[in-house]
Amino acid sequence: MSMYKVSVIIVTYNRLDYLQLTIDSILKQTYQNTEIVIVGDGNQDDVEDYVLKLKDNRILYSYVQHCGYPAKGRNHGISISNGSYIAFCDDDDLWAPSKLEKQIAILEADTHIDLCFTNRVIIDSDGCEGNKNSLLWIPKNQSVNNLLMTNYISYSSVVIRRKILLKAGLFIDDIKFRAVEDYHLWLRIAFHGKVWFLNESLIYYRVHSSNITSKLSVGARKNITLFKDLFSKYKFSFFDKMKAYFTAYSKLTIYLLRNK
Repeated sequence: MSMYKVSVIIVTYNRLDYLQLTIDSILKQTYQNTEIVIVGDGNQDDVEDYVLKLKDNRILYSYVQHCGYPAKGRNHGISISNGSYIAFCDDDDLWAPSKLEKQIAILEADTHIDLCFTNRVIIDSDGCEGNKNSLLWIPKNQSVNNLLMTNYISYSSVVIRRKILLKAGLFIDDIKFRAVEDYHLWLRIAFHGKVWFLNESLIYYRVHSSNITSKLSVGARKNITLFKDLFSKYKFSFFDKMKAYFTAYSKLTIYLLRNK
């Protein structure tokens, strides 16, 4: 067992059936020095009962007042966790058994890497597999400027060092950033530190009707809001800001024309 504990943060809301599968995939990790922090968006009695029945001291249940967006719960989970590394997983996604083992090996081998993410397999509501290695465009250089072009980091694939949060801060706790609060954090981490891509499909990303982000034009508008906030707080070159805005507005125009 590695000396480095990984705290896995899961925020959940009315998805016990999927959550059970998610927890099971995390418990089956070949890297065993973990704790699973499950945070309800509002008190989830069925989740609390399920966790108690598991009788596993690696699993902790807590909750925040229902707010309808995950940032508050994620930040609460981080605040009550104690791992050297923090991993994230949505309550409907799954992990391959070797996910953490491979990512922690990379992070322990290079202390300059602050965030490691992976490729993914798409699954549907029933768990049937679709596209493998579904992230098709990943730049070789994981710079903050490349990340400004699009969010290619899958939330459930991320493992970060706890200490980077002292520089970058936690998830931005504001409902107007719902569905892009993770992108906001990845950009801040990339601004302060080093990001690494492991090109293996080590997560199963579930696509179904209740995903938070479904309409592409809504996502594009939220990215524009994100950029306005980020650029007011961090120093980016005029060229990088204009390139980010141009890309976001171009996507928005295309999505609106296609009614997506």
